[in-house]
Amino acid sequence: MDGSETPEREREQALLEHLRDLIDEAGQGGAARQLGVDRKTLCC
Repeated sequence: MDGSETPEREREQALLEHLRDLIDEAGQGGAARQLGVDRKTLCC
Protein backbone atom coordinates (compact mmCIF):
# COMPACT_ATOMS: atom_id res chain seq x y z
CA MET A 1 0.00 0.00 0.00
CA ASP A 2 1.35 3.38 -0.95
CA GLY A 3 -0.57 5.25 1.71
CA SER A 4 -3.12 6.73 -0.70
CA GLU A 5 -5.61 3.85 -0.56
CA THR A 6 -7.71 3.01 2.45
CA PRO A 7 -8.29 -0.62 3.45
CA GLU A 8 -11.89 -0.24 2.25
CA ARG A 9 -10.69 0.94 -1.17
CA GLU A 10 -8.25 -1.97 -1.35
CA ARG A 11 -11.07 -4.45 -0.61
CA GLU A 12 -13.22 -2.83 -3.28
CA GLN A 13 -10.43 -3.13 -5.83
CA ALA A 14 -9.86 -6.80 -4.92
CA LEU A 15 -13.58 -7.55 -5.31
CA LEU A 16 -13.67 -5.86 -8.71
CA GLU A 17 -10.64 -7.87 -9.81
CA HIS A 18 -12.36 -11.10 -8.76
CA LEU A 19 -15.52 -10.05 -10.58
CA ARG A 20 -13.54 -9.37 -13.76
CA ASP A 21 -11.88 -12.78 -13.44
CA LEU A 22 -15.28 -14.46 -13.06
CA ILE A 23 -16.62 -12.65 -16.13
CA ASP A 24 -13.52 -13.66 -18.10
CA GLU A 25 -13.96 -17.31 -17.09
CA ALA A 26 -17.74 -17.71 -17.24
CA GLY A 27 -18.76 -14.93 -19.61
CA GLN A 28 -21.08 -12.12 -18.69
CA GLY A 29 -24.21 -14.29 -18.76
CA GLY A 30 -22.62 -17.14 -16.81
CA ALA A 31 -21.22 -14.81 -14.18
CA ALA A 32 -24.61 -13.13 -13.82
CA ARG A 33 -26.31 -16.51 -13.33
CA GLN A 34 -23.76 -17.54 -10.69
CA LEU A 35 -24.25 -14.27 -8.83
CA GLY A 36 -28.04 -14.32 -9.18
CA VAL A 37 -28.23 -10.99 -11.00
CA ASP A 38 -29.35 -9.87 -14.44
CA ARG A 39 -26.56 -9.87 -17.02
CA LYS A 40 -27.14 -6.14 -17.58
CA THR A 41 -26.01 -5.55 -14.01
CA LEU A 42 -22.50 -6.62 -15.05
CA CYS A 43 -22.44 -4.45 -18.15
CA CYS A 44 -19.47 -2.15 -18.65
